[in-house]
Amino acid sequence: MPKNIRAYFVIAFLLISVRFANGYDSLKVALNFHQASDFQKALPIFINLSRKFKHDRDVTNYALCQLKIADIIRNYGGINLAIEMLKTNEQLLKVRLEKRSILMAQNYIAKAEALYTASKLAEYKQSIEKSIEVKQSIHLPEKYLAEDYMHLARYYKEMPNRNDSCFYWLMKSIKLASSDKSLHAYVLPRIYNLIGYYYHPASWTYFFDKNGILKKDSMIRHFAISRKFYDSALSSINFQRVKDQLMLAKIYHNLGNHYNNKIGFNMELFLPKAISYYRRSMSCLKKFGSPPELAQERWVIATAFYRAAMYDSAIAELDKGILDLAPNLKNTDLNKLPDIPTTLNDDWFASLIKRKGDQFYQKYKLSGELDDLLATYESFLYLLKFNHYLISKSSNEKESSFRDHLYGLNSYQFLVQMGFELYSRTNSLTYLKKVYPLLVKSKYAYLNKDDIEPAVASLIAHTALKDEFLLVKKNILRSTPSLNESDLTTALPELLEEGNTIPLTRLSLSIHSRDSISIEGIQKKLEPTNSALLDFYISDNKLHTLVITKDTFDVIRQTLPGDFKKTYWKFKHNLAGSIPEEYARISNAVYREMLDSVLLKVPKGTTQLIICPDFQIQDIPWDALVMDTVNIKSFKSLNYLMRKFSIYLVLTPRHLVGKSNTLEGFYGVADDFAGSKRFAAIPFSTSLVRAKADIYDGKFTHTLPEDSLQVGVLHIATHVVVDSLHPYNSTLYYNDNDSITIAQLSKTRVNPTLAILNGCQTGNGTYFQSEGTVSFARAFYRMGAQSVLMTLWSVDDKATADILSGFYNEMEQGNSLDFSLRSSKLKFIENATSDELANPYYWAGLQLSGKADAIQKPGRTYFWIILSIFTSLLFIAVFFYYNRRKQAVMFN
Repeated sequence: MPKNIRAYFVIAFLLISVRFANGYDSLKVALNFHQASDFQKALPIFINLSRKFKHDRDVTNYALCQLKIADIIRNYGGINLAIEMLKTNEQLLKVRLEKRSILMAQNYIAKAEALYTASKLAEYKQSIEKSIEVKQSIHLPEKYLAEDYMHLARYYKEMPNRNDSCFYWLMKSIKLASSDKSLHAYVLPRIYNLIGYYYHPASWTYFFDKNGILKKDSMIRHFAISRKFYDSALSSINFQRVKDQLMLAKIYHNLGNHYNNKIGFNMELFLPKAISYYRRSMSCLKKFGSPPELAQERWVIATAFYRAAMYDSAIAELDKGILDLAPNLKNTDLNKLPDIPTTLNDDWFASLIKRKGDQFYQKYKLSGELDDLLATYESFLYLLKFNHYLISKSSNEKESSFRDHLYGLNSYQFLVQMGFELYSRTNSLTYLKKVYPLLVKSKYAYLNKDDIEPAVASLIAHTALKDEFLLVKKNILRSTPSLNESDLTTALPELLEEGNTIPLTRLSLSIHSRDSISIEGIQKKLEPTNSALLDFYISDNKLHTLVITKDTFDVIRQTLPGDFKKTYWKFKHNLAGSIPEEYARISNAVYREMLDSVLLKVPKGTTQLIICPDFQIQDIPWDALVMDTVNIKSFKSLNYLMRKFSIYLVLTPRHLVGKSNTLEGFYGVADDFAGSKRFAAIPFSTSLVRAKADIYDGKFTHTLPEDSLQVGVLHIATHVVVDSLHPYNSTLYYNDNDSITIAQLSKTRVNPTLAILNGCQTGNGTYFQSEGTVSFARAFYRMGAQSVLMTLWSVDDKATADILSGFYNEMEQGNSLDFSLRSSKLKFIENATSDELANPYYWAGLQLSGKADAIQKPGRTYFWIILSIFTSLLFIAVFFYYNRRKQAVMFN
């Protein structure tokens, strides 16, 4: 080989060596910056190195850079982006590496940090366990598990009643971290901080003895131990070459909490100290511009001001926190909260809005100013909308963080409370009429993860990632001027592929919110009939009943007695075995508490009651309430409410204003369960469904169809098992082996006008504030049903079949659905072969909900259309025939 060519090879080799050496030196520098949380310097280096290692096909170092980029993005508020990046990185390492490495464990740890920030605790624990499993499989010394054990301790700290597990893992973690000096500087501060948090007296409640006396010495001792470990954490940070500002911010934050919780001892001494440490924490965090971290500081500072009754200062801090999370609200009057902003920092945003509403309410209680009460109402109305947005984008219907926001923050209860508080203050029906549409929307919002099409859910997720990236990019560029915007954008190419998105700011409470709800609109719907709407709202032990007729609007305010729940419980659960006297006494007590004074506001001549129940009174059999205790010797002689009124339910007054959509045809689903080993046979209901399918030229099958179905009447006779803890897992059984859950049912395409569900407890389920009862009846509403005939308990097969047979006969004569059911029940009582069979247990479980409009006889619509057309043509022919004869006579 010529000397000059050899020289070229040597030079090329040296250049490549220098290039690689520079790359690895830069990586080491970037890792040091990252460890010290100096993200402004670390991020540009990682982005450049990531591009270089990808070009060189260096999988290990490319994955390491991606891991660190994801972790930095998480600290700037890109929680969901970080999770997606780390999932992609995880797959890359599994596919491209021949064997497991420490890098895989590091990726699991980074993903766990992001999942913890996103409050996805179950996935957080799984990620930690995978990290431990990888480290053990490659036989790393146990000291390298110190960080994993610390994360397990943090997980158990978040779990109720798991402090023993938390302490166990903390002790294991600190023992391992203390055994190796290489772990002292960066792992020990985190462990000491967590131990300080463990001993920190978060609530004084734990320090009261059985006699309600504060164990002050014990609490002071816990404060002292907590402060000792926080000081140890600060001392450990002093050994770092470059102080970890993020860790420092967390320690300052906990010290702020330390003094905040001691305010009860001496407010003047401890309040300034608490706020001082919170300010220090914020000073460290501002270097990163992380929205959730900054929002947390604003929240705790506001809490400190709240404890000092400095509500205006608290509101000012909360407004700043809201703007940190949603910069697009900057030019908006926050006292009049606008539509939902595009923000993915959900936990803190909802908490800030909730706290702001609390502050306004506390101000109102001190000042009595109506404006403060109005601001409270607007805050909680807005919170309800945002909570439903959280539910809509949840990837898992059991995800605790989203449901905690909706049901834990009690935005619904506050709305009801504030709405009627405003009415009490103004004593103005005009004002209550104005807020009534908002009360209606807050009562049943009809939105959760299972109600959303999979395609729409993916659009929401894609839109959320894009919006989150824009927010993160703004934060990073603001704090890192040396970083080029295009470089930052190309750091996430796979996550930002072009695709359809939806405007999250336009996400409404539900499709039903498009219906126009107003007192006037409801009165217009009630005008053709002699009807009254009784709309119930319960807040604490206060019962508010809105009585709406075609001409009147009244509000009845009552205080439920302390033993009402006990009475109501007896009423529901002693039906089957009760005697007439006992049933009449308990039923009449419920009637007097719920309806006696309310019906005084119902105009004379009213024949139809429409009841919109709430909370504990969801499953009252209203038509079986007894109005007096005069003739109580037999069930046949009792003066039931349905003897005076035709009654049906609406889950929401929206049912009254929505457009009717009467369809044709009949579809029956039943199995007699004759050979079942699990369920009782239901031969009478099955025979009824089969007979109606023959009469109406409909279809009779054993399962619901998988394809789309538009039908007038859908009749299902089957068995149902209700899961009260996990209502979406409640199951409808076609037979012993085939079934469908509520969650699965939500995705079917069956759209009936009337759904008859004569299985057991088809109207029962778990009640959620502002969502209503999650039951099979509700599932069929979501499928498009206009009306649902449901059951409130385990009904008798023959009695139910007899009542439904009478119901069909009345309905086929063109009667309204509520009249048909009432008439059938009255005939059932009258024709009962014994007084025992007249017991409401046999007939009151069937309840009509939704619209009560008459529907045409299923399967016979075309016959009447053809007959009317034939009659018209015959009339026209006869008319022309006689007309021509007349003309012929005239001309002759």
